[in-house]
Amino acid sequence: MANAEIRPFLERAEQADELIRQLKSQVAALEQAIQSPSSVDEEFARLQTENSKLKYQRLHLKRSIAEEKAKTVPRMPSVVGRVSALCGQAIRAAFPALAKPPVLVLPAKKGADYQCNSAMAISQVGRKQLFVR
Repeated sequence: MANAEIRPFLERAEQADELIRQLKSQVAALEQAIQSPSSVDEEFARLQTENSKLKYQRLHLKRSIAEEKAKTVPRMPSVVGRVSALCGQAIRAAFPALAKPPVLVLPAKKGADYQCNSAMAISQVGRKQLFVR
């Protein structure tokens, strides 16, 4: 009876002893790692060097991007865009009741001129918007 009562305590003591042995071996391994530089320290140093190089490159890339953005060259406006804007202003002034009049600017069939071909589209939109029954 006494042996059965003591058995759980003996098992727990054996488990504690095993845990103590494992912890001692881990502590010994950590002390050895602290006393002698290992490949982990070399790897850490290599990664720190690489990180500093990447930060340096990042800084220069940001500066280069900022310089390129500052060098924006003013561009000549598009002829079609300018003609479309002018025709749109004229159509909106002529037909203020239309909510969004269509503006169709195309190159002329002969020569290098442009022409506004919005008359038919304006009449269709005007019929729908103004003469709704």
